[in-house]
Amino acid sequence: MNGKFEAVFDKTAQPDFKGVIKGGRTVMFDAKFTTSDRITYQVLSDYQRKALLEYCKLGAIAFVLVGFSDGKIYKIDINEWANMKQVFGRYHIKQTELDELSEKSLVEPKNGIADFLNLL
Repeated sequence: MNGKFEAVFDKTAQPDFKGVIKGGRTVMFDAKFTTSDRITYQVLSDYQRKALLEYCKLGAIAFVLVGFSDGKIYKIDINEWANMKQVFGRYHIKQTELDELSEKSLVEPKNGIADFLNLL
């Protein structure tokens, strides 16, 4: 031993949020941030992706929130994320592509609140 401490992480990263909104609908999401002009498929772990997909199959609202350094936030449905190669032709999404889908994915702040569930 000689005063040496060794640690092993044995738990996988969970999605950032799992809860229920008024009315009983389950919501699960993970939030990511990048200073690049793109976000890659690999930033979401296999476990996180699988958990989001499983909850989605059970009827939950499941997505990935992506923040860019310019302050814009985008909501990407977990099925689009999981099928990124088929949807976008590669394993990353550029911010300009998300801007083109803005009515669907851009989270517009309302009174300073990022209302990504459209509850306000």
